[in-house]
Amino acid sequence: MEIKEKTIEDLNIAVISNKGSLETAKILFAKLSGWIESEEGEIVGNPFMIFYKLPENVKDEELLYDVGMPTKDLMTGNDLVNTAVMIEHKVLYAVHKGKREDIIKTYRAIANYADENNYDIIGSPKEVYIKGFLEDNDEKLTEVQLPVIKM
Repeated sequence: MEIKEKTIEDLNIAVISNKGSLETAKILFAKLSGWIESEEGEIVGNPFMIFYKLPENVKDEELLYDVGMPTKDLMTGNDLVNTAVMIEHKVLYAVHKGKREDIIKTYRAIANYADENNYDIIGSPKEVYIKGFLEDNDEKLTEVQLPVIKM
């Protein structure tokens, strides 16, 4: 697995926060894309999730995450949808191929790389869904990103 560093430029995002099962994420992505379309916004990148507690480490009722999509312009949110500019930041990342059940290995590899190469992980992990984001099969591609600073 190849682990790299890159800079994520400022990014307009729309997100829906959730506490609970990952199964709900599919519904939330549909609501979010529908909301963006209804507000005449434009999605300009791959859908993503930001995890505040990883599914592999907690029970469904304790799972905290955002489902999100990058938008061309900064939009005005509402009671369900939050919008923001995700400011420029560095990440260590790797592309995970396959099912979610194996993704923890990718997280561990990036965390070990960070430790061995004097990076400090400074925020919540993000999964960017490159291919098959609502599927869970061997062909799914997910970019796992950990925000970092070089020590």
